Amino acid sequence: MPIGSNLNKSGKFSIASAEDERVWENKNVRNESMIWQARNYFEAGALNEGISLLQLLKTDAGFPKRLHPFLFEQLAYGYYLSGIYDSAANYLIKGLENADDLITKARWTYLVAQLFEKEQKIDQAYQWYKKAGAIAADPMIAVYASIHMASIEASSGEKSWESLANSLERMLKRDKYQPFADIIYYEMAQLALRNHSFSKANQWLISSIQKNEQKNKLTKFSCAVQLSTMYLYSMLPAAKNNSTV
Repeated sequence: MPIGSNLNKSGKFSIASAEDERVWENKNVRNESMIWQARNYFEAGALNEGISLLQLLKTDAGFPKRLHPFLFEQLAYGYYLSGIYDSAANYLIKGLENADDLITKARWTYLVAQLFEKEQKIDQAYQWYKKAGAIAADPMIAVYASIHMASIEASSGEKSWESLANSLERMLKRDKYQPFADIIYYEMAQLALRNHSFSKANQWLISSIQKNEQKNKLTKFSCAVQLSTMYLYSMLPAAKNNSTV
């Protein structure tokens, strides 16, 4: 018999404690504490032990349904640390209802997309970027989701890079995306560079610098480096006289 197990009403062994409606009853807290024990395993680097405990709880008929979203969230974390990104994504989807608010839900949804993209499951990644962008609580997530979707579409060749750049530029007509104008122009420039449209790249890199206002030094530096590189390779002879850089 496993340590801490008991025989439930159906005659099956369970490591969970039967709960009642008193949330802070010790036997109720014990079930949650087992999930935290698994998290402690993860933080100590004992990934297999943590995942094994959570999987045991997941299949335990006596484990309360109310804790399943929290359990799935922790399983996602464990598989992420293990580098098994598709399992991490699938468990995080199941744990989405455990998100505290819409902003957290948007970020977790975006993370699901990134995990699928790491596993080269591009169609699934695209759909989850789309879902993340549709959650209006976090405009920054919407911006980066749109950028990733444009990158996926550009790689697939389904749309011209110009139409993808235009779709990003249309975002700038909405006030809530104005604070991210430097990022949007920078990504538009990357589309242009990948397609050897150096005049457009020059225009959008300069726009990114002008919109930056010192808030994103890394983006500004990247823009300056790319403009300088284009000048050095004589792609844009006129860049030498541009006083913006």
